[in-house]
Amino acid sequence: MMMSRLRTAAVPFWDTLEIDERKQLEAAGRSYHLERRALLYQPGDPSEAIYVVKSGLVRLMRTVQKGRELTLAICEAGHLLGESPLFDEMPRQHYAEAMLPSDLLEIPAAKCRAMLLGSPGLAMKFTNAMWVLKMVTEQRIEDVIFRDVPARLARSLLWLAEHYGETDAKGQKGISLRLTHQELASIVGTTRETTTLVLNKFKKEGLVTTTGRILNIKKPEALKAVGDSPGRR
Repeated sequence: MMMSRLRTAAVPFWDTLEIDERKQLEAAGRSYHLERRALLYQPGDPSEAIYVVKSGLVRLMRTVQKGRELTLAICEAGHLLGESPLFDEMPRQHYAEAMLPSDLLEIPAAKCRAMLLGSPGLAMKFTNAMWVLKMVTEQRIEDVIFRDVPARLARSLLWLAEHYGETDAKGQKGISLRLTHQELASIVGTTRETTTLVLNKFKKEGLVTTTGRILNIKKPEALKAVGDSPGRR
């Protein structure tokens, strides 16, 4: 896959469930609201519940070298997160932060485990969603290890344009998700300063432009070539 894989599934977990399975989970859980940039949990917090995003966006993130942030995955409406207490009672190992005002379904882990023991079909759907999330996070770490910052930024911008882009009258995509340079740096897995330098280089080369807070993709094929470049330069 050319672009950084941040999205946890093409078909959200919630969409794979039967109506009675959804009702069962909703009866066991409660609604939970997060404002933008609010934390759902952080490293060291007890693992007592799992979550389904009902609306908004929640990113899974951890700190790496020198306190730098790395976004592991972005969970959209219908996606599952925080599944670790289904297997153990270890404290949380990463952050979950709302990128937009978000509504979630919070399900106590003990109730969820009991449901899965009595429903092999539901257990399989949970297992598939968790496997996809694991693959996404492994791909993110692989990108950071084996690709340089320009390649990672190019791949991230194309992914964001594909999933959160608005097409103008000229057919060009603009990223409508309002991201600060720090938030973009977290997605790329580098510092804010480095992200700004590389983004300015892309602007000078005519690959992207900005209109207010909207980032426009001017030369997607050229940006794709940067993202496809092998290894670190």
